[in-house]
Amino acid sequence: MVYNVDMHLWRLTRQDPVCLTLSADAQLSKPNYYDDQIWEVLLQGGEPPAQSIQTTYGLRARMMRVFPRFTENGVTLSDPGAFYQLPVLCQFYTNYARLTFNPFAGIDVTIEYWVPTSNTLAGRIKVANSSVIRRQMQLELAVSLAPIQPGQEMRPQSIQGKKCLAGRSGDLSPVFCIDGLAEFQTSPYSACAGALDLIPGSSATFTWGLASTTDEDGSWIAAQELIACPWDAEIARLEMQAASQIVDIDTGNPAWDAVLAFSQKVARQLFMGPTRSLPYPSFVLSRQPDQGFSRRFDGSDYDHLWDGQPAFESLYLSTLVLPGSAELVQGLILNYLDTAADNGFMDGRPGLAGQRSRFLIPPLLALLTWQVTRISQDKAFLTEVFPRLLSLANLWFEKSHDQDQDGFPEWDNSLQTGYEDNPLFDRWRPDEKGIDISCVESPTMGALLVREISSLVQIAKLIGRGEEVHYLEQRAESLKAAIESTWDSHGASYHYRDRDSHSCLAGESIGSYPANGPIVVNKKFKKNQRLLAVIDIQQDTSRTGVSLTIHGITPSGPVDETLPVRLGHWNGPRAVLTTQNIFQQVTSLDVQGLSPADRITLKTPGYFQEDITLLLPLWAHIPGKQRAKNLVKKSIHSTERYWREHGLGALPGLEAGEKKSQGSPVYMLWNTMVGEGLLMYGYRNEAAQLVQKLLDTTAQSLRQMQSFYKMYDSDSARPGGEKNVIDGLAPLGFYLQTLGVQIISPTHVIINGENPFANPVTVRYRGLTVKRDSRIALITFPDGQTVRVTGSGSHDVSLS
Repeated sequence: MVYNVDMHLWRLTRQDPVCLTLSADAQLSKPNYYDDQIWEVLLQGGEPPAQSIQTTYGLRARMMRVFPRFTENGVTLSDPGAFYQLPVLCQFYTNYARLTFNPFAGIDVTIEYWVPTSNTLAGRIKVANSSVIRRQMQLELAVSLAPIQPGQEMRPQSIQGKKCLAGRSGDLSPVFCIDGLAEFQTSPYSACAGALDLIPGSSATFTWGLASTTDEDGSWIAAQELIACPWDAEIARLEMQAASQIVDIDTGNPAWDAVLAFSQKVARQLFMGPTRSLPYPSFVLSRQPDQGFSRRFDGSDYDHLWDGQPAFESLYLSTLVLPGSAELVQGLILNYLDTAADNGFMDGRPGLAGQRSRFLIPPLLALLTWQVTRISQDKAFLTEVFPRLLSLANLWFEKSHDQDQDGFPEWDNSLQTGYEDNPLFDRWRPDEKGIDISCVESPTMGALLVREISSLVQIAKLIGRGEEVHYLEQRAESLKAAIESTWDSHGASYHYRDRDSHSCLAGESIGSYPANGPIVVNKKFKKNQRLLAVIDIQQDTSRTGVSLTIHGITPSGPVDETLPVRLGHWNGPRAVLTTQNIFQQVTSLDVQGLSPADRITLKTPGYFQEDITLLLPLWAHIPGKQRAKNLVKKSIHSTERYWREHGLGALPGLEAGEKKSQGSPVYMLWNTMVGEGLLMYGYRNEAAQLVQKLLDTTAQSLRQMQSFYKMYDSDSARPGGEKNVIDGLAPLGFYLQTLGVQIISPTHVIINGENPFANPVTVRYRGLTVKRDSRIALITFPDGQTVRVTGSGSHDVSLS
């Protein structure tokens, strides 16, 4: 079947939003998780300036680069800045890009790059004479390797009787072969070259292959195979795959079109596997030229960007690849289920090399399952996995995760939360609070569980498990009531609260003491308080064998609580400790293992720190209509709190005494979840404004940096964090929800509300076309049937 024959015809220049990393496609090949070579296409730039494709082989070379040079009438050009027509990007997929340009007037060049496997790169270049005179010129393809030692630059060499360019960088032996250019040169760059004699209307096409393995003969064989590949058939296969999976969107804003298209490209590019450690394809968080090589050859040395599939990123990734790749999302779910223990525990971050986080997956798996099954319509899958999803949800309410057994569970680890930089729990920066997260009840955790239970109820109803519905709904109502009790009407915000006292108090300093001998405190509290002890060492002494004992009175009577100081508590010379008891009075402290010059500061934690995750009760549809209105108008949409020029800031404002040096970070993931909450309560115009901010911000980043980023400054849009990570991609799913288009299949679409955006929008998917102006939706199905939808309600439209 042919899909979307009228998909976008791109003509993107360096001034447009562009993101052009290329890597092996996990749906068309089996990427090598331990040696994955990732490439970046430059429309212009580099040294020397050129249109090029380059990599560092995962930091196994300073640089490997391939670029063309053109000579006519004694003039040699490689810098696109001197070209008659600058390079234009016409087509791109996860592993393929096609560009056109004119080095000289009347000389049309089309160049294609294709990454078929993790260790190979193929290219094709076509030079055509569109002028009315005969053109004689020279084409060179330079292959420049800046090796690490032991290494050798690319040099002409004969392997099995055929000329090629070969080099070495560390343990890699790259070999470059080309069909049709017979000359080899080393000055000024190692290159394959040939003379072209083109009459008007004629052209010359050359294919080349570059393979980089640890064996030179193996690289040569692979490069030769690339040259012999049936290019047209292979590219047609790429086009068919893209047409069957990509949601093609014409927003009326070309920059937004590009941002949404590149977000889908990068998202699909992140899939890898399966491996022996995970049964289905998983993903890495970012796939860049400096990544992809395990020096231990087993993946155990990979950093956090390559060591597992976190749940929040799995959920966000699903919004970028659905509806076209339901099988990939279902595979992520099955990877989590593969880690299940007998008690229902599932690992929160299983990795392709067998990595495990050893903390419980956040309560998102039932939601992810419900969302993908709405697309796949796989009721048998729901029936199979429901018992395990139910056991997983129930596990959160056991004492190990709900220590006071009040039906309001606590986080075990800040790594579970999806917001590791939360200042309330961050111990790694001296200006943050550093409270033990397991001692806090969080509305965020509660909201996730409510949404998770709601998904379980929907699944149970669909598969005929009505016996579970009643108790699940009761548990959800109880949890909602607990979350609502954390509402602060004056501040129009939900708040964290203490796990045991259930109070939300401002923190206070009790005192700072030298760490020598018994320390008398004698502090009584009006309300029971948990304690924070901050240790600051003055000398570079051992951080082992340190312990602190707090003597005091709790609601249960006198207690001596000893806080052993583990290595994980230290951040340089500083450690932050949280008591497990709540105290009515502190009488004294005893400390061991410190010098008299060291100091101990005792204080009570403050729970009034606000952050964007506290807005998630809106996403879980917990507050009533009036409370939701207050949350939206007084907090979310307030320019003095979360609502900033480039999105919702992660932190709503500055605390007393702080100076504003920069805006708050904007995270796409949290903005999307809060935006979905806006839509649930009917704030479609506010959601559309938020979408516009996010798309404009990412478009600016792609124009200036050719990359997405993990976060953006809420006031300046300055990017920060890692490049091209999942949760930095533009929010495709949120955009479509705000537009009111939910695609279930090519023959089934749900239209909600009216189009809140200024321009008419066209959405195409597998032959389905939805055109939306402000009030009307015109749906054309693959067989040509059309349906016209008007009105602001919800319309479920499908072919019978």
